[in-house]
Amino acid sequence: MKIDVDLLKEFESGLEPSRPEASKIPAKVLGYGEISTVFQIEGQEDFACKRMPIFQSQEELDQYRVLYDEYNQLLKDRIGIDVPPFI
Repeated sequence: MKIDVDLLKEFESGLEPSRPEASKIPAKVLGYGEISTVFQIEGQEDFACKRMPIFQSQEELDQYRVLYDEYNQLLKDRIGIDVPPFI
């Protein structure tokens, strides 16, 4: 999966959280989590973007990444849920 990091940075810098459809790059809210919001960015309808709070350190991000990967592998391999590609 190819991710356009520059597009995501531009999206983040121009996001209007209370009205994402009016953002510099319009978006649709697909869902809300406890600490995240999932968006579909206009023009990028093939994938969803999960916006999370900023991590305080690289170590904190790395720890989250390990848990995220384990969670998705468990859903896929042990439970048999067909999860979308994740990175």
